[in-house]
Amino acid sequence: MTLTQLYSDTRRNVSLQLTSTDFSDAEILVALNKWYRLVTGWAINASGIWEYSGEISKTDLVQNQSEYPFASTVVAINRVAIKYPNSTNYVYAERIDDLETKDAFENGSISRGSEAAPVFREFGNSIFIYPKPSANVTSGLSIETIEDITELTSGSDVPNLNPLVHQILSIGAACDYCDSEEMYSKGTRLERRIFGRPGGDGRDGLRYLVEELAANRDRTTRSRFIPRRTSFR
Repeated sequence: MTLTQLYSDTRRNVSLQLTSTDFSDAEILVALNKWYRLVTGWAINASGIWEYSGEISKTDLVQNQSEYPFASTVVAINRVAIKYPNSTNYVYAERIDDLETKDAFENGSISRGSEAAPVFREFGNSIFIYPKPSANVTSGLSIETIEDITELTSGSDVPNLNPLVHQILSIGAACDYCDSEEMYSKGTRLERRIFGRPGGDGRDGLRYLVEELAANRDRTTRSRFIPRRTSFR
């Protein structure tokens, strides 16, 4: 669904008599983008081996520099690879936690990592790589990330979600309108379409469908049986 279609669907979910005077495009847009971020979070969390909105960014290594900031649009880091001086290939870097850097982190070096098996630490909006490069390397640092969404703005924009669940955005925006107008009965019915019946397992709601579609988007892996131990004592 395009943004223009989402505008119409939002009003239709509230009432067939609702007009743009009652609920303007500008007001709907704010609600749609709020729900777009929320639903995208559900999809990312459930995505499994499929990566949502993945990007690969490369930057130059700087001699004796450990810290490399990443863009504010980065939602999550998937993997880091480093090509050190005098190397022709990138080497996968493993993530280490804070406890593994406490020996000499403040001095800019730690006892972990080598050029053949580098490590990195994520801190704030930067990553710190170890060991430091001994010389500059063009495009020596490669980071695979999940990027933030691009908000809907123009009428032809389409959400980066499975087309089967675009309607969840307009239902969510309609739900917000009902809440602001104290149309609680209508709002409750719309909420059930998103989250399922109260007290249920959520399988009859659109959120469940969003997460299932994200989790099973990549069907190239082989199915397998996972044994479970059961005791009858």
